[in-house]
Amino acid sequence: MKIQTRIITTMMFSLIILTVIATTVVYLYSKAHLLSDIDAKLLKWANYARITLPADYHDKITDKNSVSSEDYYEIVSKNSLRCREMGLQYLWSVLVINPQKIVFTTSTSPSKDMSKQDYARFFDVHSDPDAYREAIREMKPVFSTFKNEWGYGRMVLVPEQDSQGRIFIFGASVDINEIISAQKKIFMITLFSCLIFILFGLVYSIFISRIISKPIVKLNAMGSYISEGRYDEKIVLKGATELENLSSVINAMSRKIKEDMKELKNRETEGKQYKRMLDYSGDGIYKYDLNGKILSLNKGMLRILDLNCEPEDLIGKEIKDAMIYINEIGTLRKQLLEKGELHDYEYQFKTLKGVTRWILLNALLVTEQNTNERIIEAHAQDITEPKKLLEERESSLEFLKLVNESENITEMIKATVTYIQKETTCEAIGVRLKKNEDFPYFEYRGFSDEFIHLENSLCSCNAEGEILRDASGNPVLECMCGNIISGRFDPSKPFFTEFGSFWANSTTRLLSTTTEADRQSKTRNRCNGEGYESVALIPLFSSSERYGLIQINDHRKDMFSLEKITFWEHLSQYLSIAISKFKSEEKLEEYNARLEETISQRTEQLKISQERLLLAEQVSHVGTFEVNLETRETFCSDELKKIYGIQLSDSNITLDSLEGCIFSEDRSKAMNLIKQAINSENPVEGEWRISLPDGTLRWILGRFQTIQNDSGRPYILTGVHIDITDHKEAEVRFMNSQNQLKTAEKFAALGKMAGMVAHELRNTMASINSAAYSLKMEINEKTKEKKTIKYIRIIDDEIAASNHIISNILTYGKTTEAKLRNVNLKELIDGIINISKIYSNITLECAFNPELIEFVADPVLMEHLFGNLISNSMEAMPEGGILSISALINNLDLEIRIKDTGSGIKEDLLPKVFDLGFSTKSNGIGIGLAVCDAIVNAHHGRIEVKSEINKGTEFIITLPINNKRDLSYDGKKDTIG
Repeated sequence: MKIQTRIITTMMFSLIILTVIATTVVYLYSKAHLLSDIDAKLLKWANYARITLPADYHDKITDKNSVSSEDYYEIVSKNSLRCREMGLQYLWSVLVINPQKIVFTTSTSPSKDMSKQDYARFFDVHSDPDAYREAIREMKPVFSTFKNEWGYGRMVLVPEQDSQGRIFIFGASVDINEIISAQKKIFMITLFSCLIFILFGLVYSIFISRIISKPIVKLNAMGSYISEGRYDEKIVLKGATELENLSSVINAMSRKIKEDMKELKNRETEGKQYKRMLDYSGDGIYKYDLNGKILSLNKGMLRILDLNCEPEDLIGKEIKDAMIYINEIGTLRKQLLEKGELHDYEYQFKTLKGVTRWILLNALLVTEQNTNERIIEAHAQDITEPKKLLEERESSLEFLKLVNESENITEMIKATVTYIQKETTCEAIGVRLKKNEDFPYFEYRGFSDEFIHLENSLCSCNAEGEILRDASGNPVLECMCGNIISGRFDPSKPFFTEFGSFWANSTTRLLSTTTEADRQSKTRNRCNGEGYESVALIPLFSSSERYGLIQINDHRKDMFSLEKITFWEHLSQYLSIAISKFKSEEKLEEYNARLEETISQRTEQLKISQERLLLAEQVSHVGTFEVNLETRETFCSDELKKIYGIQLSDSNITLDSLEGCIFSEDRSKAMNLIKQAINSENPVEGEWRISLPDGTLRWILGRFQTIQNDSGRPYILTGVHIDITDHKEAEVRFMNSQNQLKTAEKFAALGKMAGMVAHELRNTMASINSAAYSLKMEINEKTKEKKTIKYIRIIDDEIAASNHIISNILTYGKTTEAKLRNVNLKELIDGIINISKIYSNITLECAFNPELIEFVADPVLMEHLFGNLISNSMEAMPEGGILSISALINNLDLEIRIKDTGSGIKEDLLPKVFDLGFSTKSNGIGIGLAVCDAIVNAHHGRIEVKSEINKGTEFIITLPINNKRDLSYDGKKDTIG
């Protein structure tokens, strides 16, 4: 761009900016002046609308029924009258339920005509809750301009809180179309005046630019000659003396540049290489004058200062603008002036971001050749990390020495508290340690006795003083101390660490900016109440036990940093190890004392116990044996010999001889139990039969366990054998009697059902006859097809209902043998669904494990079972819902779940749903679920029901996958009924 054009552009740009500023100022001033009276009027009438309401009007509002329609109509009428008299648009008030739900508590009829009923009703939800956001946040009157169907308007929102802390907002609005028109008119007049001023400025800019640009154009031409290396070109400026002198100076400068260019090019390459080395060095290199002004620096120094800028951005600025000194800078400058140099001088400073760093400085006082000015050349090395590691190592060694020299926990904790108070300079230090189930203060400094008394216990108790416990039986620990000890923390929150510590530099700010959920539980906030702003809690724990915590408090803010907390966490691990060691020693001493006492007591009791054991074996018919697994040496009690029918004088009993007494069909089962016991640390038990010399079979309950040697290998197998033949026989007799009783009860109930079924079938057949008669009467040439179809449908439905009732009765009352065979579950359910009339408003969801292809059952009975349950579920959802069918393998059983989202069954009725004759339906006879129960029992399975009112019902059917029945106890086959 030409210089003349640039001058014109610059001057015009300046004029336009001035014009825009002037126009804006005039517009804003006129707007504020015109709106000030309107705002005062709006605020007055919004407050008047509030104070003219009944005194308790808003206090009694709790829901949409709090104010009667007559009272609300009267308030709306008054508001509409005021608006008409004062020229307002609206008067209203709202209640803030939450930021997204705001409801009307008063309103105005926009037409001011109450007969139109066009006002907002009491507790109607406001359609634009965002309009109230600023008033809720600021809690002071907020004015705003808006545009609606009548044009422009102005409104005010006046918030206030009642005694319950609820926010009510009163509003008023007025038409400002005339004011907006006046503003636009003022704006256009001002803009027109400014345009005239700009036009005048344009003419003036062209004239001035011609005068200024002429010598500049010549100077620019000379600059181009020099940049192109044309140093022989000359320039002559005529006019003012200064211009003529300037042309001479430029010509001389051109000659000088020509002479220096050669030397400059030679040095340029060396300079670039040296600068590149300085920039990428890890150390900082910089120069500054005796006043502290930076003359040059490399990028390494920027990294040390933690500044994100270029070196050129700091040149000319003072060093104090780039860092915060901790050491006295005057001492450093004094030594430089006295000695002329500094070697390995260490000092601390803070970066502008607040990070503390250590510097190893080497500096030299030199004199600039060109200016003879004394400057300082410095080399800075960041030694923060080595310094920090050294300090932490020294502190750790001191703390470890303190811990190792302590003779007991009390001495160690007291020394720890003293050490922490010295290192942190904080006012209050405490250590909590576990005592019984609580964590009281074991040692403390700086806390008041009242504080310790109130905060000593962390256990939460009920009204009776009993300790509250969680699902695992552990005491519930309160406050933030309880969180840290219990391991309740969220490392994503800035006030928790990954280690599990808590720290805050301002508890007041923390409580105002976080929720109880953020803090993991409800906190007592007594530390904040006592004025402690800086609080840190460091846990003491091992991998298996939590011992307590270290608490550090101070009334001052910002006493901690994450680095300091991490260091104290490191030391807390040493302390936890030492606590664990002392506690282990204490437990060992207690154990040794108890062991010595026990040994002396057991020695005296051993003889008596042996005599009692022999007597107990004889009375309870329990035998014992013991086998040395290495030598195979076997010991058997006399009672065991009696159980197995072995002569008491027989001393050559081995494990193999005992195996020979076991019934051949159960022999592998018993020996597998012994193998399991040898390969397991836990006891193993099982049942088997033995064959006595006379051929009699007896049932044995055996328990086995091994004893391990020092290397962890089993070397002794011990066993207890109990003769349970009498128990097994009694069990068989009980099962037989139960089956007989159940059969008798079913057939007794069946007789009772006969009358009910006859009545139901009679009603059904009456409906069929009536429908058939009506159908006959309607069949003629003029018959409407829809009526005929209707009656035919009635006949079909009633016949289907009759068949269903008869089918259930036959299934329940008839002794039916379950004919077992492989059944494909998915094909079975798909077939039932295909023939069932799934309602259009019901969503069907099926989920089957691919492994559940087949199981053993009677397919006809299974179709009847699942058909009944699916039909019941659909009938429970007349308004529609979700019917879900799922299946999974649970151990060796198949578990099928059929669940609906219907009306549900009352809890007190659930135990009766499978009883014959019981039904929750108004027209039910109570046989369908009884049939389902009988079918499941016939398959040696079980059926359960779970239900919640208005949430739905779920039937859970558990069936054996292989259904191999053990019917040896009575020799009969299972039957339904």
